[in-house]
Amino acid sequence: GAAPASGGAGGGGAKEADEKEEGDEEAEEDEASRLHPLRVRVTFRPAAREAAGRGEADGDGEAEEGEAADDGEVAEGGAELQLQFCCLASAGLLAAQLIDRPSSLLVNLFDLDSGADLPPATLPSGLAPDEALVALLPSVPFRWAQELGSDLPSGAVSAHALPALRRFEQVIDAISARVSARADLATELQHLEQRRTAPLPPAQPLMPPAPLVSALTAWTEVADPTELPPATVAALARAPAWRRVAERVFTATLERTPAGTASGAPPVRLSATLQLFADYPRARPAVSLSWLSPPARVAAGTTRALPPTLLPLASPAALRLAERHAGEAADNQLLQMEAELNAPAAEVDRQGAPYHLLWVLHRARMLLDVYLETEGVGGGATAAVCGTLCNRRVRGRDRRKPFHFSKTTSQFDQAI
Repeated sequence: GAAPASGGAGGGGAKEADEKEEGDEEAEEDEASRLHPLRVRVTFRPAAREAAGRGEADGDGEAEEGEAADDGEVAEGGAELQLQFCCLASAGLLAAQLIDRPSSLLVNLFDLDSGADLPPATLPSGLAPDEALVALLPSVPFRWAQELGSDLPSGAVSAHALPALRRFEQVIDAISARVSARADLATELQHLEQRRTAPLPPAQPLMPPAPLVSALTAWTEVADPTELPPATVAALARAPAWRRVAERVFTATLERTPAGTASGAPPVRLSATLQLFADYPRARPAVSLSWLSPPARVAAGTTRALPPTLLPLASPAALRLAERHAGEAADNQLLQMEAELNAPAAEVDRQGAPYHLLWVLHRARMLLDVYLETEGVGGGATAAVCGTLCNRRVRGRDRRKPFHFSKTTSQFDQAI
């Protein structure tokens, strides 16, 4: 009888030892994920901004007044901001947040620093990277925060500490610029909700001599981009993953009723999907275009797009193959329009900054007008060859003559 009792006692001791070991491990995990009790809060005031209300001249030349925008998410000019730092001591990680402000204000202050990935650090055993990120919430361990923590002096400021202090000044300037950009974006979104696209000063867009005919008829923010058409979702994925953190996706519908056609003709409708990244306007909007109601040439298919005089020269088998795959054919003009809206040229920046979103939508309206005019719909019907933007009627040395816009053909012509 004594042996079993002894064995039972031994089993109970082992169980207690296991429980004690598990408790120690849990205590170590809690200690590893526990934040340091000290918080450092920096209060600063960004430079005052100009009033958001501005006058604008829309496509029809009528002036409209802009209204001050306040979406409740950005600081007004001169309002105090509080930047708070915390520390995960077990990993030596610093994290930052703006008190009572959206976390996206700090995303990608500098390139390749979205905060979605853990910076290089030595994590204690049992603490996974995801667990470290969760432990720091709502603060985020940005790379610039680690640089500040390693460079800032702990004592009296000396000459060798000036570069570190300048780095801190760069962070404050970047946050101030981000807050100002968000206020400008709120103004742009307010104008787009009212279907107004004319860029605000100081933008200087180059516009055609005639007023725009195409109009912005719909503007909505997409809550779940995965519900968009597959081709559009694939276009969104072109941007690198770090840049897409905290992105916003919008869809716009541009519409124009073909001129010179019978009454009741269906309008041409173009869909534009725009990605706005957290570091807008430093990162320009990414635009993808697709037809909702295409022009007659696109809807007719490849064979009908060929000039009648060339149809007899084409192989019947080739025509049948082209007809079968007409829906897969790319619209080169549409791709060129998309490329122009996404062009990162310095001239585009000069024309559109800082209200680049309005500039993009206004430019898209103009491009749709040009597309339809040169397709022979309306004024472009007098063009020598539909689908062209210019007429070169001379050869030899005379081909160097400059092109001039012709109101008669709605094209650029050398014969003037």
